[in-house]
Amino acid sequence: MSDVQPVIVLGYQHAGSRWLQLLLAADGSLAGTAGVDLLSACDHVAAAWRQAEGRPDGRLSALAATSVRSTAAALITSTLARTGQRRWCEIARPGPAPATFLDLFPGTRYVCLHRSCPDVIGATLAAHPWGLSGFEYARYILVHPANILAALAAYWAEHTELLLAFERENPSACIRVRYEDMVEDNAARRELWDFLRLDPGMLPDAGLHAVPQDYGRYVPFPADNIPPGRLAKLDELHTVLGYSAVSHWPFPVMLSA
Repeated sequence: MSDVQPVIVLGYQHAGSRWLQLLLAADGSLAGTAGVDLLSACDHVAAAWRQAEGRPDGRLSALAATSVRSTAAALITSTLARTGQRRWCEIARPGPAPATFLDLFPGTRYVCLHRSCPDVIGATLAAHPWGLSGFEYARYILVHPANILAALAAYWAEHTELLLAFERENPSACIRVRYEDMVEDNAARRELWDFLRLDPGMLPDAGLHAVPQDYGRYVPFPADNIPPGRLAKLDELHTVLGYSAVSHWPFPVMLSA
């Protein structure tokens, strides 16, 4: 599969990763998977090889890289054979695993998916009306046990910074997209289609493709519920991504359907 470019949608909870993967499926060439977590598996096995070879912080040896790559390629090939499609498309979280996978498969194309902090917080609260729980949010809640807004802001900021760092370190392998643009902007969709070398004739029109259920239903919520230092970081990241400053935004919370 050396001549086939895998596609990885890098995002985080409620960034719209699954919706974007379904949008990309309109091309007809991508076999989309979710929950396989192949990138993390490759990273764990690569770490084991480094320990076994006495190079915990070094690059994989040729033998190690071949071993990890052949296992991953077999799983990908099996998926493609089962679906009859040509390219593999997986959803993954930012972190060390995407870099390991890129070393193994240098042709991989990464779609770094961003969404505004207000949208992510609103969508998260709508999806968890009885409160947050689970590994995804646990350590953020431990830091901010009495302020769920601050916990979610910290979650968004950390994952956004990880995405931005990966973009900086791998500019030729990445494209930055914003969830809002993918929903509304045909030009942004065309740019993504071009980057991934998808069939332009299969590009869905933004006015025709289904709008996500968690998009665009808000009530006001005060930004001053976020600690000042955290709010300044959100503003900084929003500026980098081309959004309005959160501190000047009537902070929205998404209403449940």
